[in-house]
Amino acid sequence: MAFPSAHDTYPSNSTNQDQLIYANTDMNAGSGVIEHNLLFNATNGEGVKLGGADVNVGAAARVTVRYNTIYNTAQNILVAWRSHDNTIDHNLMDLTGTNYGSVRGYQLTGANNRMSNNFGYASKMLLLNDSGYLGVQDLGNNSFPVNPLFDNTSSCSGFHALNPLAAGYGR
Repeated sequence: MAFPSAHDTYPSNSTNQDQLIYANTDMNAGSGVIEHNLLFNATNGEGVKLGGADVNVGAAARVTVRYNTIYNTAQNILVAWRSHDNTIDHNLMDLTGTNYGSVRGYQLTGANNRMSNNFGYASKMLLLNDSGYLGVQDLGNNSFPVNPLFDNTSSCSGFHALNPLAAGYGR
């Protein structure tokens, strides 16, 4: 079975602006799903960004991010500013920038953003919320830091987790 993949963005903008998937659905959008993707090598951006272009423009609302494998990104999943009612579940995340979490609530003022049942490794922490903001709620059942032991990280044909603890996560 083939899975969608996006990979190898190269720095073309300022810091953390070269995303693999960027969801800016606006405040009142219907629900959407980002699932079963292989996302890798975006060292100047996110694997998945949920949010607008800045604090006053756009947002992501009612997006479910599930069963994705995300590797070697500045931040694996970022939920920003006014984004609300998003769910992050059963993702396999590995290798972020040294100062970031696998999931980040970035100046998040939108409510009801939740994560649970995710698997992470090689990040500062699994969830990093900016101080003084609502952030992403951790509903538990996450595994961190546990190495998924990928068979190969150089092409789309790799990224099979050899660690049995990683079964059921990612694509």
